[in-house]
Amino acid sequence: MNKILTLLLISCFTISTVMCQSKKITSKSKTESSSSKPEDLYSIDANDKITLTLKGASFIAKWNLENYQKEFPSGAILWFNSLDDVKRPKESNPAFYGYFDWHSAVHSHWTMVKLMKMYPDLPEAKQFRSMIDRTLDTANINGEIRFFSKDYNSGFEYPYGQSWLLRLAAELHSWDDPQAQIWYQRLLPLTNLIGNLYFNITYQSVLPDRYGHHENTAFALLNGLYYAQEMKDDNLIKIIQYKAQQFYSNDRNAPVLFEPSDQDFLSANFLEAAIMSRVMDKGEYGSWLHNFLPGLFQLLPAEAFQAQDSKTNSHLKGYNLTKAYCLNLILQQINKDAPGYQKVKDASHDLVKQTLPLLMEGSEDDSHWLGSFILLAITSDQQ
Repeated sequence: MNKILTLLLISCFTISTVMCQSKKITSKSKTESSSSKPEDLYSIDANDKITLTLKGASFIAKWNLENYQKEFPSGAILWFNSLDDVKRPKESNPAFYGYFDWHSAVHSHWTMVKLMKMYPDLPEAKQFRSMIDRTLDTANINGEIRFFSKDYNSGFEYPYGQSWLLRLAAELHSWDDPQAQIWYQRLLPLTNLIGNLYFNITYQSVLPDRYGHHENTAFALLNGLYYAQEMKDDNLIKIIQYKAQQFYSNDRNAPVLFEPSDQDFLSANFLEAAIMSRVMDKGEYGSWLHNFLPGLFQLLPAEAFQAQDSKTNSHLKGYNLTKAYCLNLILQQINKDAPGYQKVKDASHDLVKQTLPLLMEGSEDDSHWLGSFILLAITSDQQ
């Protein structure tokens, strides 16, 4: 029986991979942007802050419309304990499917919420409200709870997807909108379950993951801290602060010249610098940053990386936007009159301005996830 289950697992993974590869991922998305220019998507205000225009917000919004509950292609790493566990995506995870994978479905819902909060006149808002209301139906949330309540699924999507779920809950909680508060309450049982799983696994972790992939610890700590601070969860705040200090406080001379690796979509070193900016006071952080990134200003301005194949190119766009996000968080802990401050600010802007034109190509590899990272890069510049 174990051999059968092993073969079944391999077969299902192979089928999922073939399904993904059989679709021409490099084909143009429906979000054709021939009528738009990159400079139409953003502006820089009088305070030197980069801002997404309404046209830019709508550009991202259309990606969400295209991918919502689009069940296939789909990719996931699942544990099958018996044949009863072998289900199609919308049966296993009835709330968060589509967008290729569970975590992209989750953070794409965060994107919809964030866009509506930022742009009350967003043309796609009515559709978004209907979509989120359908997703966060009580029956769907109960289905997710059944999935995560199984012991062998407790680590599913940890840390990346689980931390994004917490960030989605925090975004709903902070929105003074009657319907958003209904959604928050519907999501709450799943939020509590995921919150406990995230807390326990994080607490038990003895080493951080330093890769620029989904397993990266620093990115998950940033999302978790965002949630914990919004919810005033002192226990979770303390655990995240403690773990960040435990993992990173003695780090020196970050190997930034080794970034990015071929499939990185996160900047591991700059994410580490970003989470430490959240858990240290300015004086302590300045000293730590000098030791960790001694050549920071020599490494800037930052180059926006590109690649030839669509998947790698998509990941590198995410890498560029993540680095911009991190630089903005770092800036919040640097005095504006400090030498090099403006150079870091310019580098963050350059990464966004160099990457947005690449996103207008319309790749389907981009549309299921990169909208969230555009928002991380741009909204962190507003803080």
